[in-house]
Amino acid sequence: MDSVIRSVFPHIIYNMSTISDNKPLVFAAIGVVVLVIVAAVFVYVIPEKTVEAPSKTVTVKHVKKELPVAKKRATRLPKSQKVKQTSEQTDKPNLELTADEESLLTDEMKAIMAELQDALDDDDGQRVSKIAEKILITQRKLGQDAVPPVVREKAVEALGFFLPGSLADLVGFMADSDPDVLQDVMDKFEEAIDDADLGDRDLAGILTTVAKILTNEDAIDALFFAIETDMRNSIAVETYLDILANGTEEVKAKVWESIQDFTNEDEISTPEDLQKWLDENPDDEDDEEFFSGKDTDDGDDDGDDSADDGDNGEDSTVSDAASVEPAVKNTASASN
Repeated sequence: MDSVIRSVFPHIIYNMSTISDNKPLVFAAIGVVVLVIVAAVFVYVIPEKTVEAPSKTVTVKHVKKELPVAKKRATRLPKSQKVKQTSEQTDKPNLELTADEESLLTDEMKAIMAELQDALDDDDGQRVSKIAEKILITQRKLGQDAVPPVVREKAVEALGFFLPGSLADLVGFMADSDPDVLQDVMDKFEEAIDDADLGDRDLAGILTTVAKILTNEDAIDALFFAIETDMRNSIAVETYLDILANGTEEVKAKVWESIQDFTNEDEISTPEDLQKWLDENPDDEDDEEFFSGKDTDDGDDDGDDSADDGDNGEDSTVSDAASVEPAVKNTASASN
């Protein structure tokens, strides 16, 4: 590049001196010099300083696909532990009404509330059940609104104190039109089927019967959770098959998900698959004792529970499917 500039400049200087009187030519000459310099830079300088960027080797890492986490089967609680859970729920409900609530009641409804309170004070579950039945009969004859929601709600609370023996009466309120009353019913239902005094055979009879009318999502979830945690394999399979045949569409919609959770087998999708699984997973030797209901072996641990039952009299007897069935039929007809 230096040699090029030296060879160009003498001619330019000479030409500029000879044409100093012609200014346009001077500016033209300057322009030529600039162009030559720029051209020289592009021709000589840039190629010399251009450094090839080192090629980067891109390493593609193989990402291992994560395997799905296996579903965990619900943990079966020891019966003694479940007894302690239910025996703690012994506080009587408060049936008192506010002044505004009471002012809206007829004399007949006020009398019903007084009867409920007296029966509850006397720990008389049979009287509470009879009053609840009276309320349901009135509703069937005169319509849901014939008994104010507040009275129905207090009746449900009273029945809840005598669960699981009052479960059949509680089922009668499962078609209630008031959302608050219905939610109370479903809450009490969940408590009832989780009661440790229920053996899995009694529980199965109750659940298959109630499954014929259940539509509440929370209650359905509670039903299946009870199967998954409180039944031996053979009784659970029988219960699932019965629900598949006779349950409401809402219950049937969730049955296979529960079956897969119970068996920990995602491939089970037919009754035949379920029966095959049972053949491969028979009941354990200690299942009869574990799932039979109220414990009699741990007298020291559970001694207080018999006293708790005594507080409620003979009315705390566990409900069975036979006692629940009539209530289910009445509820089904009331909801139609």
